[in-house]
Amino acid sequence: MVDAAQVVSGRRVAWSAAVALALVVLVLVVEVLVPRERARRAEERDRLLSPGELPDELTLARGGVTLRLSRDARGAFRIRDGERDFTASAPAVQAILEALRDGRMSDLESRSPSLAAFGLDPPRVRLEYTDLRGARTLALGTPTMDGRFANALSQESRLVLVPMALLAATDHDVAHFRAKSVMRLDPSALLRVELQRSAEQIPKGATPRLVMERAATGDEHLDTVPWMLVEPLAFEANTRRLESLLSRLASLQALAFGAEAPSTEELATTGLDRPSVVATLKAASEVTRLAIGFPAGDDGAWARVDDGGVVTIKSDVVREMLLADDFWRDARIVKLPPLRLVNIRIEKGERFHFEMARDDPRSAWRLVQPGDAELVATDAQALVTALDGILCGRFEDDLAKDPDHAERRWDFTGPGSIRMSVLAILSDGSPRTIDIDMAIFLRDRTPYFAVRMIGGEGRMDTCVVLPKDVDDVIDQARALMGAVPATP
Repeated sequence: MVDAAQVVSGRRVAWSAAVALALVVLVLVVEVLVPRERARRAEERDRLLSPGELPDELTLARGGVTLRLSRDARGAFRIRDGERDFTASAPAVQAILEALRDGRMSDLESRSPSLAAFGLDPPRVRLEYTDLRGARTLALGTPTMDGRFANALSQESRLVLVPMALLAATDHDVAHFRAKSVMRLDPSALLRVELQRSAEQIPKGATPRLVMERAATGDEHLDTVPWMLVEPLAFEANTRRLESLLSRLASLQALAFGAEAPSTEELATTGLDRPSVVATLKAASEVTRLAIGFPAGDDGAWARVDDGGVVTIKSDVVREMLLADDFWRDARIVKLPPLRLVNIRIEKGERFHFEMARDDPRSAWRLVQPGDAELVATDAQALVTALDGILCGRFEDDLAKDPDHAERRWDFTGPGSIRMSVLAILSDGSPRTIDIDMAIFLRDRTPYFAVRMIGGEGRMDTCVVLPKDVDDVIDQARALMGAVPATP
């Protein structure tokens, strides 16, 4: 039989245990779970942007102007400034999104009741956006003394500090947020480039109209399809210079923005009614027209693409497009791809006979004259590079039309004359040769070489080159001659 005292004692023990457990749970809730939940809510409240969120719309109010940046169907942002609609600068918008994503608010401890003391009456920028917590508003004021934070006022009217990066990303006018790209252009898709230049601004003797076309034949013996200068004369174009220009045009950035729909008076003020240069860039199904007017500032010029708004661009491309015709011609005396050369012969007088050859463009070079010897690849390439570097300083197109006239003017077989012959195997397997004659002459006691180049198709070109470039080739050839084994 169970003693009643034992039963009472057991109940007391159980009750005491239950009370103790309840106290432990209460302490756990009060000391751990509640602070943790408060911290979680404070963390969520103080984050500028909910985790994983990227707003599709931002509103910036600054200096009485409100900008609305909205993501379009392609994922890019557009700017709406009243009735105007622009493409937004991706880096500028990304800077705001990153500052929101990585930023947090912290309470600003201050006894000053004046918002003006923090640059918040009125604020420098008011930013509005929406995330999982709903509509969010931040009024941004002045930076802190250390420059790490900016004073701000949250939508709960809390004085807070936010990262300086957010103020730095938002405190700008509409020009900062506009996309700076002047035009959409794919240089590799262009087939024709026309430059109409002001006759008053080009050098004496230059042609106002230049036309260059990408070769449409199968003769693709360069890494890229070569360009031809078709007006005013038919010559190989300087592909490197032209493609450099096109690349810079494709990456043109607006330095500043002018009238969106310029009037006749505004076009006259910027010089775009009578442009310095009009570049017409033609692809298979698209034509882009870039007009460039008066200088703007120290290093800019007014410009307009098609019938769009007026912008200013860097003026270096303008100066280049106004250069003489010869700037756009391939000035090399050997207009062949260096990597496709397979034979080079050089003769100077009775004693200097040099020849190096290889079986195909992938083979190693060998010395053929004087004697037979293997050549170091880098030494042979140095000669090829030097040969590719001989450039015409002045073209003599009138003499090229009359071979006899050139022969009478310069003695291509006299003392100091040089003869070269170069053979290349093009990528389609066809051979291409160039025969070159050089005659030394003096002008104002300064030596020059007159050069006559005859291609495999029989076309002759004539020009004048500097002796130092020719001497470099001769020196490289002499060095290669040293590969001949000594006679026992």
